[in-house]
Amino acid sequence: MLFEFALQPLEDITPSGKKSDLSLNWYYLTYGFYRMKVGDEYLFQSSEDILCHWRKNYPFSHPYPQHEAWMDYIIAHQWNYLLEFLPMILQPLPEELSRILSLDKIQLDKWRHYIIEHFSYEDGRSEAFGWMYGRGIDAGFLNHDSRPDINIWSCGDQVCCKWETPTGPDRIPSWTSMKGFYQMPRATFINEVHSFHNCFMAAMQERVEAVKKIDWKSKSIRVDLVALERDHADACKRLQKALNEEISTTAIDNAMAFLKQAGNNDGL
Repeated sequence: MLFEFALQPLEDITPSGKKSDLSLNWYYLTYGFYRMKVGDEYLFQSSEDILCHWRKNYPFSHPYPQHEAWMDYIIAHQWNYLLEFLPMILQPLPEELSRILSLDKIQLDKWRHYIIEHFSYEDGRSEAFGWMYGRGIDAGFLNHDSRPDINIWSCGDQVCCKWETPTGPDRIPSWTSMKGFYQMPRATFINEVHSFHNCFMAAMQERVEAVKKIDWKSKSIRVDLVALERDHADACKRLQKALNEEISTTAIDNAMAFLKQAGNNDGL
């Protein structure tokens, strides 16, 4: 699967709130482990070097050894981000814009600096960047300097994925794959999104049923079962809404107009 996850056992989920006012909702109940398998590479998977570094400097026994290398976070965050920006990811980019987005970080920064240096807002400079927003996978929640920069976009009948990550503590590679590019047929990507969504919803349906059987009052934890079932029902509809959403081409049209106006020079 492109998107792989495993939910943390229900009994180990940490409630939100203060000790005197603990609660659990659908979002927090999705805490677990996550990674992406892109071709033969894994994203959001810690390298063995960084795991050894952590074991040496912060000795503890990981409670879930089989997922020690996976990112641990709220799965709904990644699922929600993916569906929120799915219309933009699936919107095909012209080859000129796809070429820009496929540049590595050094080249892309050089291109950005060139635009900023040679063009003003009056020239339409902001149009050169706005189309990039939303074509990627969020990693901003990771609280360290080696967050992967992951872009996903469509060009023709292909979906492209590019990732690049700075090294971590003591210049140790933080992830099993630090840089790469991969593309797959658009239909394959859509099937993978369907698979992730359906598997995630099925797992959460089981979790909702399990939650309903527990006496949460005896644990001094508030759980609104009506809201829990409502939120899950709403979540099940999210993928179809994202696939049906119509998205404006204005940002792309403006970017292409800017590039045409700027002309064909070495900086562009």
